[in-house]
Amino acid sequence: MNPLKLMNPLIILACGIMATVVVSGCLPPLVKIGLQYTPQMNVTPVAGAEQVSLNVKVMDVRPHHWLRSETVYNSYIFSESQAYFEASNDVEIVRQALEEELAHRGFQLGGKLQVLAGLSAFETAGHGSIALSVQVKKPDGVILYSELVTGRSHKRATDKKMAEAALRDCMAKLFSDPAFLNALVKTSAH
Repeated sequence: MNPLKLMNPLIILACGIMATVVVSGCLPPLVKIGLQYTPQMNVTPVAGAEQVSLNVKVMDVRPHHWLRSETVYNSYIFSESQAYFEASNDVEIVRQALEEELAHRGFQLGGKLQVLAGLSAFETAGHGSIALSVQVKKPDGVILYSELVTGRSHKRATDKKMAEAALRDCMAKLFSDPAFLNALVKTSAH
């Protein structure tokens, strides 16, 4: 038997195995996770909030939308790759969190006063963190409040739990800021 004829199928098989190993080690997996928000408990309605009707808008201003980028070791082929976790509803859950917290404090939804939030960071590399640029804007364009509000999870957990804890921390900080609540109520006096 000719040894060259036997070598050709072996070379093709070896190249196929090598290509599989290289491709599977280089393509990062993308895992989608759905976030949920639990509103703050026992909040006090804000005096005058029932006279304020507002609209909440959240924009995604991040350069990328991954929650996490972490090295993952593939034990089968002994290589490392990046795992990317993406929240399937991160912008929507931030909007929902803002609307729920506002409604729990007595504010009405659907008005011309705007609460604008720019989602500039939402990550879980090592811990959960979020950054929102929040503005309260009157219909005539006057900005009554503008602040960067951040939140962080303080415990190591799953990506989902860290992201949710960071969002809760961010909402707690925003709604404990008297300047934010005063900017909302101030509009009812005009």
